[in-house]
Amino acid sequence: MSRETSTDQNPMGALEHFQSRYMEDVSVQRWFGIRESLSGIFERAAGLHSIRLLHSASAISQSRVLVIGGLDAEQVLDGGEIYNPALDNWSVTEPLALPRYSHTATVLADEERVVVMGGRSPSGDALDSVEIYEVGLGRWRAGKPMFMPRVEHTATLLQSGHILVVGGRYFKEGAGTVLGDVELYDPVGDQWQPVASLAHKRFGHTATLLSDGKVVIVGGTSSNAVVRETEVLDPATGEWGPGAALPDARANHTATRLADDCVLIAGGGVPLESIRFKRTYIYRAEVDKWEEGAWLPVPVSGATAVQLPSGNVMLVGGVAEQDSPRIAQIFNPLTKNWSSTYPHEMNYPLLFHTATVLAVGEVLIVAGTDPRLPHVNPIDWVCRYKP
Repeated sequence: MSRETSTDQNPMGALEHFQSRYMEDVSVQRWFGIRESLSGIFERAAGLHSIRLLHSASAISQSRVLVIGGLDAEQVLDGGEIYNPALDNWSVTEPLALPRYSHTATVLADEERVVVMGGRSPSGDALDSVEIYEVGLGRWRAGKPMFMPRVEHTATLLQSGHILVVGGRYFKEGAGTVLGDVELYDPVGDQWQPVASLAHKRFGHTATLLSDGKVVIVGGTSSNAVVRETEVLDPATGEWGPGAALPDARANHTATRLADDCVLIAGGGVPLESIRFKRTYIYRAEVDKWEEGAWLPVPVSGATAVQLPSGNVMLVGGVAEQDSPRIAQIFNPLTKNWSSTYPHEMNYPLLFHTATVLAVGEVLIVAGTDPRLPHVNPIDWVCRYKP
């Protein structure tokens, strides 16, 4: 796996220097979000039994979180763990039949079943395997395999209860191919059906479900370029249509549907050119237009985004151009502005982590790696953000 690192040994490096030197400047405070920082804190939580990165984390019934698979420092993991926020502890689950990382995990509407799809095996090959975790029984069962093995795809739960799987990459014996294939899974009948392919193959994209049932695909990387083209699926017809092109082609960004049914695009960049974007955009589907939003305090790629009960969007982790931030960045849809959690910070900047909203409104942030490390190894870090 490749990723960009910083050689600065100071935990906050240039970002810390920026804060300490310029925080008395009112205009800079406003730009960085210091004057608008929130009162929330990061509090360390119980650690995992097996530290990991490139795992999945899913909110399940009884306000718990299921963490599945990933990589530790030596191997691909088949194990899962369930976090109980009331007790602040982890319990080990029955293992997957096939260890994997960079997979998807989709929680069905009843929060009693989690469908795990694809990912990479210990050999590095893409998997077509589907495994379903029955929460009440505490065990896994096999689902019907996908038509196409894939990794770095998206899996979106539709209003019908079906799961739409889009794009990604196929790997076999070290060789990779970008996919435009799309398929639809029926978890009740355990059946797959093909869907019309994308016009533009991609991975590292986002897929967002709108209130009318349509799905918006934004950005990503094709075989040799970052994708600007937006594509919109109408599940009623099973056909894709073009949407307005993203002003800045980007991959490894986040996409969050806001209360007004607009889609907020934040972070990401052009991986091969080490470019990360400050600009954010809001997609208005009813008029098929992009609007430029407020700039991020710290431009990052590979962050995770979660929507808080307040409607605010929290951006956690990611890689910055210099030192990656330990703060989280918060978007307020009412004011259309970003703020930061500064002076409250995590112990580490994070990449390949997960962030999951708990029923109590807190955010559980799990493991990943410190992007400053010379090697991609997981760190022993779990915390809860308390707004």
